[in-house]
Amino acid sequence: MDKQQKQKDRYDEKLKKIVSYQIGNLVLYYKAILDKQWSGKLDSK
Repeated sequence: MDKQQKQKDRYDEKLKKIVSYQIGNLVLYYKAILDKQWSGKLDSK
């Protein structure tokens, strides 16, 4: 195996983590729209 193939294999192993959620599990819910709210940059001074 060449170095490039070894690097690809290591990268692919990280991607294979399968997470399964069950009803009742606690998860972090991220609302991206709340992150983009008014910054106040254009408020009158």
